[in-house]
Amino acid sequence: MYQKYRSGNLQAKIQKSIGLYILDCLFSVVVVGVLVVFVWRGSWILVDIFLYPEDLTRSAWGSLVIGYVAVVSAFLLQPAAKFLCDKASGTSRLLISDIVNLYALFGTVNVWRGIWNLLEIYFIPDDVVLSCWITHVVSFSLLILMSCSNSLLVRGVYIDAEEPAGKCMDFPCYYFRVMFQERQLRKLRKIHTNKQGTYTSYDEKPNIDKSITISVIHNIIVENKSNTAS
Repeated sequence: MYQKYRSGNLQAKIQKSIGLYILDCLFSVVVVGVLVVFVWRGSWILVDIFLYPEDLTRSAWGSLVIGYVAVVSAFLLQPAAKFLCDKASGTSRLLISDIVNLYALFGTVNVWRGIWNLLEIYFIPDDVVLSCWITHVVSFSLLILMSCSNSLLVRGVYIDAEEPAGKCMDFPCYYFRVMFQERQLRKLRKIHTNKQGTYTSYDEKPNIDKSITISVIHNIIVENKSNTAS
C-alpha cells in the first residue's frame, strides 16, 4: 500500500511539474515575449518620429551616440542601483528596479536602432539582399566561433526585483570572467591533484573570484580524494 501511495504521489508531482513547465513556456512566449515586442516597437518608432525625422543619417548617428551614452552610464550606475535595491523593500524596491530597467531599455533600443539604420545607409545599400546575407552569415559565424550564439535568443523570464540583495540590478554579461574563472578552476584542480596537496609557494595560490562557490571547490577536493583512495 505504501509503495502504491508513494508511486502515485510521485506521478502526481511529475505531472504537476510538467504542467507548470508548459504554463511557463506559454506565458513567456505568448504574453511576455509579445509585450516585449510591443514595447520595442513603440520605443523604436517614437525615436524615428522625434530624432531628426527628416535626416535618416543624422538620426542613426544620433541614436547610436545617445544609446551608448545611456548604456555606459547604466553600467556605471549599477553599483548604486544594487545598493539602493539591497536597502529598499516592497514597492520602493520594485520602483527602483523598474526605473533602472526603463533607462537601460532606452539605451539598448537606441544602440540597436543606430547600428541597424547605419547598416542600411552604409553597408551595400544598393543590394539589400547581399547586405543582409553578409551581415547574417558573417556575424552568426563569429558568434559561433566566440561561443556566444546563445546571445541571439531572448532567454528567460524574471520577476522584477525578486533576486536576493541587489542582484536584480545585475546585467548578465559574463564572458571574460567565465573564461578566466574556468582557467583558475583548472589551475586549482591541478594543484589539488598534486601528491603533496599543498601550494609550493604563495604566488602559486590562485585568486579565485567569490562567484566561484565553495561547493564547487569542495567537489573538486572530494573528487580528488576519492580518486586517490581508489
